[in-house]
Amino acid sequence: MPYLKGKYNQKENKESVQIFRGINAMRRMFLSLLKDARKNEEYVFIGGQQHELAKELNIKLFDMVNGILDKNKVKARGIAHKSSQIHRNKTWIFNNMKFVSFSIPTFTVFRNKVIIYDWAEVDNALAFVITSEKIAEQYKNLFKEMWKIAKK
Repeated sequence: MPYLKGKYNQKENKESVQIFRGINAMRRMFLSLLKDARKNEEYVFIGGQQHELAKELNIKLFDMVNGILDKNKVKARGIAHKSSQIHRNKTWIFNNMKFVSFSIPTFTVFRNKVIIYDWAEVDNALAFVITSEKIAEQYKNLFKEMWKIAKK
């Protein structure tokens, strides 16, 4: 019986995948993700090369996300393609950024969630939210390795 009770009381690994299509859905996804963000939590992201059509969208979404992270004192770090440097805003919390000159995938890791997204075509913006401790840890490790080779 003690063995069964121990198994029953173990925390379940709740893993899931959600898909968000369109700009408004992605905005709601980020708002939901960050609604209860707390001081000193870690938020990391890797942003791919900017596409002309998506630059305005990226800036609007980044401004929204930045405001939430800044207000809640979340520790944010990012890596982006060097083409993104011209879009840096001095008030962004994303000033803790590094840059690379090669093509990279676009993703965000916050808590046990990994968001893989593509907004190269504004009308077809797409995000996959993976909820998994193991996968989030793998992506955090990828980020840490990329951080070592990226440049300020």
